[in-house]
Amino acid sequence: MQRLLFRSIFVLLTLAIGAPAQEDSVSLENKEVSAEHWVKMTDSQRYSERLLAKQQILAMGEEAIPAIVQYLPQASLEAANSLIYILTEMKPEGINATSKSALSALQELSKDRWTLAGSLAHRSLQSLADRLREEAIQSLREVNASLQFESIQIVGYPNPELHVRIDDQFLGKAADLDRLQYLTDIEFASLSGDKITASVLKQIAKMPHLKFLQLKKVRLDEDRLRALELFRPLDTLEVVYCKIDPDVVARFAGMNGLSQLALFGTGIPSIAVEQLRTLTPQMEIVYHGGGFLGIRSRDDNNGVTVVEAVPYGAADRAGIVPGDRLTHVNQVPLSKFEDLRAELSKFAPGETVKVTVERPSLPSQPKIELEIVLGERG
Repeated sequence: MQRLLFRSIFVLLTLAIGAPAQEDSVSLENKEVSAEHWVKMTDSQRYSERLLAKQQILAMGEEAIPAIVQYLPQASLEAANSLIYILTEMKPEGINATSKSALSALQELSKDRWTLAGSLAHRSLQSLADRLREEAIQSLREVNASLQFESIQIVGYPNPELHVRIDDQFLGKAADLDRLQYLTDIEFASLSGDKITASVLKQIAKMPHLKFLQLKKVRLDEDRLRALELFRPLDTLEVVYCKIDPDVVARFAGMNGLSQLALFGTGIPSIAVEQLRTLTPQMEIVYHGGGFLGIRSRDDNNGVTVVEAVPYGAADRAGIVPGDRLTHVNQVPLSKFEDLRAELSKFAPGETVKVTVERPSLPSQPKIELEIVLGERG
């Protein structure tokens, strides 16, 4: 009996010491494991394996995306949720190939919303879009650019309020604007000053739903005009007090799909504008000397009735008030706003025009003659 006991102890010791240690199914150090293996492990019954799989997939980055997309149709609800979450988290600091590939995969999956993966991807994209938008706004603040909530004038735009504004206060580099591509609800951008380089314009061109672009006091050389050709079709490009070499004006013809080009105070000779009109018959071109009254108005019988005189604008400084009817400019009769704009287009800021005003609120002084020094476009 004692001999049998010693033999049993010997066997147990031999097994414990001499037998090869069993490989831990979770610890797979020093072995190359495929992305497919880790993706399938997100359906494991063991929490430790599911957690390790998430960590490994995130570490693999872009390499794991095809395996995720391929496995999702057969994944359980929990695994599908986990894999969609992994795709949304493949967004390290900065915008790189991995984050763009993950976003593209989510967009492709979301096209089929009747499937589990498609429904989860669609919901995740909505949440991700909100997060990316907030990050884009924060990145603008950090470089002293901004998303503005204020009215601004631009031809063809119905009193825009929410818009991207970048001017001489900009403290960053063009690369700092890469997240602008995630401002999917912004249609308008206003850019001014010497810091608007060709590289900055290329970043603005990434905004997916931009329709109206205003450039003010930007030096439009060959490189910047070439960058403008990268923009998606715009409804309106407004160029205000930007000096442009007449020799490069024809480059505006390269902006495919541009509906309206407004040129205010650019110094371009009228003959160059007419040549551009010949090259782009489909484009409406507004050509203006750049002098402005600073009013909002409506057409009236035989005149233009002032709805608002912009504070501190030329009309406001001259004493024009809401309700005034403008009937003549330099003795030229006005029947509608287009008549007023056509006459003012001949003048630059700082030049003086004579305006005939009817003021119904003062019956004793039915007509007033005012000499108004035109201002710049706001």
